[in-house]
Amino acid sequence: MQTPTPGRGPRTPKRNGPRPGVTSTRPRSVPAGKPETPSPASPAASAAQPEAKRATLAGKVIALVSVLALMVLFFAPTLRIFLDQQQSIALKEAEIREKQAQIDELKSELERWSDPAYVKAQARSRLGWVMPGETGYRVVDANGDPITTDVELDSQGSDSQLPGKTWWAKMWGSIETADQPTVKR
Repeated sequence: MQTPTPGRGPRTPKRNGPRPGVTSTRPRSVPAGKPETPSPASPAASAAQPEAKRATLAGKVIALVSVLALMVLFFAPTLRIFLDQQQSIALKEAEIREKQAQIDELKSELERWSDPAYVKAQARSRLGWVMPGETGYRVVDANGDPITTDVELDSQGSDSQLPGKTWWAKMWGSIETADQPTVKR
Protein backbone atom coordinates (compact mmCIF):
# COMPACT_ATOMS: atom_id res chain seq x y z
CA MET A 1 0.00 0.00 0.00
CA GLN A 2 1.22 3.50 -0.84
CA THR A 3 1.43 6.29 1.66
CA PRO A 4 -0.67 9.32 0.88
CA THR A 5 1.05 12.54 -0.10
CA PRO A 6 0.38 15.40 2.28
CA GLY A 7 -2.47 17.59 1.04
CA ARG A 8 -3.76 15.01 -1.43
CA GLY A 9 -6.05 12.07 -1.20
CA PRO A 10 -4.96 8.48 -1.50
CA ARG A 11 -3.16 7.65 -4.75
CA THR A 12 -4.61 5.22 -7.15
CA PRO A 13 -2.25 2.85 -8.87
CA LYS A 14 -1.18 3.86 -12.38
CA ARG A 15 -2.77 1.93 -15.21
CA ASN A 16 -1.03 0.90 -18.36
CA GLY A 17 -3.09 1.55 -21.48
CA PRO A 18 -6.20 3.58 -22.12
CA ARG A 19 -9.15 3.82 -19.84
CA PRO A 20 -11.92 1.35 -20.42
CA GLY A 21 -14.29 2.45 -23.19
CA VAL A 22 -11.85 5.09 -24.64
CA THR A 23 -10.09 4.46 -27.91
CA SER A 24 -6.78 6.14 -28.57
CA THR A 25 -5.87 7.77 -31.88
CA ARG A 26 -2.16 7.79 -31.10
CA PRO A 27 -0.10 4.94 -32.48
CA ARG A 28 1.13 2.53 -29.89
CA SER A 29 4.78 2.52 -29.16
CA VAL A 30 6.61 -0.64 -30.02
CA PRO A 31 9.01 -2.09 -27.47
CA ALA A 32 12.66 -1.65 -28.43
CA GLY A 33 13.34 -5.26 -29.24
CA LYS A 34 10.33 -5.94 -31.46
CA PRO A 35 9.98 -4.17 -34.82
CA GLU A 36 6.42 -3.60 -35.97
CA THR A 37 5.51 -5.83 -38.86
CA PRO A 38 2.34 -5.48 -40.87
CA SER A 39 0.04 -8.42 -40.53
CA PRO A 40 -0.29 -10.43 -43.73
CA ALA A 41 -4.00 -10.88 -43.08
CA SER A 42 -4.90 -7.21 -43.76
CA PRO A 43 -3.52 -5.86 -47.09
CA ALA A 44 -6.43 -3.37 -47.25
CA ALA A 45 -5.27 -1.79 -44.00
CA SER A 46 -1.80 -1.13 -45.41
CA ALA A 47 -3.28 0.41 -48.61
CA ALA A 48 -5.61 2.64 -46.60
CA GLN A 49 -2.73 4.05 -44.58
CA PRO A 50 -1.19 6.24 -47.41
CA GLU A 51 -4.69 7.42 -48.34
CA ALA A 52 -5.29 8.44 -44.74
CA LYS A 53 -1.98 10.37 -44.75
CA ARG A 54 -2.97 12.08 -47.99
CA ALA A 55 -6.37 12.94 -46.54
CA THR A 56 -4.82 14.48 -43.43
CA LEU A 57 -2.28 16.37 -45.57
CA ALA A 58 -5.06 17.69 -47.81
CA GLY A 59 -7.02 18.70 -44.74
CA LYS A 60 -4.01 20.58 -43.37
CA VAL A 61 -3.48 22.37 -46.69
CA ILE A 62 -7.16 23.33 -46.85
CA ALA A 63 -7.03 24.60 -43.28
CA LEU A 64 -3.89 26.63 -44.04
CA VAL A 65 -5.37 28.15 -47.18
CA SER A 66 -8.60 29.03 -45.37
CA VAL A 67 -6.65 30.66 -42.52
CA LEU A 68 -4.62 32.67 -45.04
CA ALA A 69 -7.81 33.71 -46.85
CA LEU A 70 -9.35 34.86 -43.57
CA MET A 71 -6.20 36.83 -42.75
CA VAL A 72 -6.37 38.54 -46.14
CA LEU A 73 -10.04 39.35 -45.60
CA PHE A 74 -9.36 40.83 -42.18
CA PHE A 75 -6.17 42.72 -43.03
CA ALA A 76 -6.99 43.99 -46.56
CA PRO A 77 -9.10 46.98 -45.38
CA THR A 78 -6.47 47.86 -42.79
CA LEU A 79 -3.72 47.65 -45.40
CA ARG A 80 -5.74 49.80 -47.81
CA ILE A 81 -6.24 52.44 -45.11
CA PHE A 82 -2.53 52.31 -44.29
CA LEU A 83 -1.54 52.79 -47.93
CA ASP A 84 -4.01 55.66 -48.32
CA GLN A 85 -2.52 57.33 -45.27
CA GLN A 86 1.01 56.85 -46.61
CA GLN A 87 -0.02 58.48 -49.89
CA SER A 88 -1.66 61.35 -48.03
CA ILE A 89 1.46 61.82 -45.91
CA ALA A 90 3.65 61.89 -49.03
CA LEU A 91 1.39 64.53 -50.62
CA LYS A 92 1.45 66.67 -47.49
CA GLU A 93 5.25 66.39 -47.26
CA ALA A 94 5.55 67.50 -50.89
CA GLU A 95 3.24 70.41 -50.13
CA ILE A 96 5.35 71.33 -47.11
CA ARG A 97 8.53 71.27 -49.23
CA GLU A 98 6.84 73.51 -51.81
CA LYS A 99 5.68 75.98 -49.15
CA GLN A 100 9.14 75.94 -47.57
CA ALA A 101 10.68 76.80 -50.96
CA GLN A 102 8.21 79.71 -51.27
CA ILE A 103 9.12 80.89 -47.78
CA ASP A 104 12.83 80.75 -48.62
CA GLU A 105 12.22 82.69 -51.84
CA LEU A 106 10.23 85.36 -49.98
CA LYS A 107 12.93 85.64 -47.31
CA SER A 108 15.61 86.18 -49.96
CA GLU A 109 13.41 88.81 -51.65
CA LEU A 110 12.95 90.53 -48.28
CA GLU A 111 16.73 90.56 -47.82
CA ARG A 112 17.13 92.08 -51.30
CA TRP A 113 14.66 94.84 -50.47
CA SER A 114 16.70 95.76 -47.40
CA ASP A 115 19.63 96.61 -49.73
CA PRO A 116 19.47 100.32 -50.77
CA ALA A 117 21.08 99.60 -54.16
CA TYR A 118 18.35 97.08 -54.99
CA VAL A 119 15.64 99.57 -53.97
CA LYS A 120 17.19 102.21 -56.25
CA ALA A 121 17.38 99.75 -59.15
CA GLN A 122 13.73 98.79 -58.67
CA ALA A 123 12.67 102.43 -58.53
CA ARG A 124 14.53 103.08 -61.79
CA SER A 125 13.13 100.07 -63.64
CA ARG A 126 9.57 99.97 -62.30
CA LEU A 127 8.81 103.64 -61.78
CA GLY A 128 11.20 105.19 -64.29
CA TRP A 129 12.83 107.37 -61.67
CA VAL A 130 16.23 108.95 -62.24
CA MET A 131 18.77 110.30 -59.80
CA PRO A 132 19.28 114.06 -59.52
CA GLY A 133 21.53 115.29 -62.31
CA GLU A 134 20.67 112.40 -64.66
CA THR A 135 18.62 112.71 -67.83
CA GLY A 136 15.87 110.16 -68.27
CA TYR A 137 14.91 108.79 -71.67
CA ARG A 138 11.89 106.75 -72.69
CA VAL A 139 11.88 104.54 -75.74
CA VAL A 140 8.60 104.61 -77.61
CA ASP A 141 7.23 102.36 -80.32
CA ALA A 142 5.80 103.43 -83.68
CA ASN A 143 2.49 104.50 -82.07
CA GLY A 144 4.21 106.68 -79.47
CA ASP A 145 3.52 104.31 -76.59
CA PRO A 146 6.46 103.67 -74.25
CA ILE A 147 8.13 100.30 -74.67
CA THR A 148 8.00 98.52 -71.34
CA THR A 149 9.90 95.58 -69.95
CA ASP A 150 7.54 93.28 -71.86
CA VAL A 151 9.87 93.60 -74.85
CA GLU A 152 12.79 91.30 -75.40
CA LEU A 153 15.26 91.26 -78.22
CA ASP A 154 15.15 88.26 -80.50
CA SER A 155 18.73 87.36 -81.27
CA GLN A 156 17.89 84.04 -82.89
CA GLY A 157 17.12 85.65 -86.25
CA SER A 158 20.40 87.52 -86.21
CA ASP A 159 23.64 86.13 -87.49
CA SER A 160 25.61 88.35 -85.10
CA GLN A 161 26.19 85.40 -82.74
CA LEU A 162 27.98 83.35 -85.35
CA PRO A 163 31.68 82.81 -84.67
CA GLY A 164 34.16 84.13 -87.19
CA LYS A 165 32.31 87.37 -87.88
CA THR A 166 34.16 90.63 -87.55
CA TRP A 167 33.22 92.93 -84.71
CA TRP A 168 31.55 95.49 -86.96
CA ALA A 169 29.39 92.78 -88.56
CA LYS A 170 28.35 91.62 -85.10
CA MET A 171 27.60 95.23 -84.09
CA TRP A 172 25.48 95.82 -87.20
CA GLY A 173 23.55 92.57 -86.51
CA SER A 174 22.92 93.81 -82.98
CA ILE A 175 21.49 97.06 -84.31
CA GLU A 176 19.22 95.17 -86.69
CA THR A 177 17.99 92.92 -83.87
CA ALA A 178 17.32 95.91 -81.60
CA ASP A 179 15.30 97.52 -84.37
CA GLN A 180 12.81 94.60 -84.37
CA PRO A 181 11.76 93.92 -80.72
CA THR A 182 9.43 91.03 -79.91
CA VAL A 183 6.63 91.54 -77.37
CA LYS A 184 6.24 88.84 -74.71
CA ARG A 185 2.78 87.41 -74.36
